[in-house]
Amino acid sequence: MKNLQFLTENLIAHRGYHNMKAGIPENSVGAFEKAIENHYMIELDVHILKDNKIIVFHDDNLERMTGVKKQLKNCTYEEIKDLKLNKTNYTIPLFEEVLKLIDGKVPILIELKTDVKVRKIRRRFN
Repeated sequence: MKNLQFLTENLIAHRGYHNMKAGIPENSVGAFEKAIENHYMIELDVHILKDNKIIVFHDDNLERMTGVKKQLKNCTYEEIKDLKLNKTNYTIPLFEEVLKLIDGKVPILIELKTDVKVRKIRRRFN
């Protein structure tokens, strides 16, 4: 990618347009809806779980956002899908769910929060 000018010409909602005072945690569907509503580019983070499901989540473990002391690499989506983000009604979204929500309405920047499994992501979306 040679022309990165779009990065300086757009406001970027880092981990979505989150605001805990309004009950909207980072990397949640609500944060992405708010970013779209405000026409902000969205930066988000993805992890691949033990069952190869791809989720949108920043940390390597669940503790800060859910209170559960567990590493993501040891989790399946079934185990974490109902965990609440920062004591709100929002849960950890699947990457495909977020892509359907955004649906080209705003640009996105995706940070791969994984190491060896990057090839699996590329294969699934090629």
